[in-house]
Amino acid sequence: MSQRHEVERDEDSIRKALSCNQCGEVMRECTTVVECMHTFCRACLDKFVQEGSRDNRCPKCLSPLGIDPYGTSEVRFDHQLNAIVLKIFPRDSDAQMMADREERENSQREASLMRSNSGRCVSEIGQ
Repeated sequence: MSQRHEVERDEDSIRKALSCNQCGEVMRECTTVVECMHTFCRACLDKFVQEGSRDNRCPKCLSPLGIDPYGTSEVRFDHQLNAIVLKIFPRDSDAQMMADREERENSQREASLMRSNSGRCVSEIGQ
């Protein structure tokens, strides 16, 4: 086999390993289900996860994800895998996508903090 064919085969293997289980494309915003370690594009996983739903499950193996999988860290942004994907398969839109992800994570943290603070205030009033 020629060296060129080996390189093409290796690139195909890497592309397949870094592809989303749902859309089949190279992952964008790599998001991992902690329980089973399956990883998807954030947008693909969002199609299966609804905050407040008891039916949230991993799209590949159906492991339960709970009512608020992003808030309880049952589903996490995979920084290391995402960095690998960005190095090997850079895209022009990645910088904007990362900024959007950071804004979304900040909003989720604020909402979680507000929920925990509102529960604390209610319990303090009852005392």
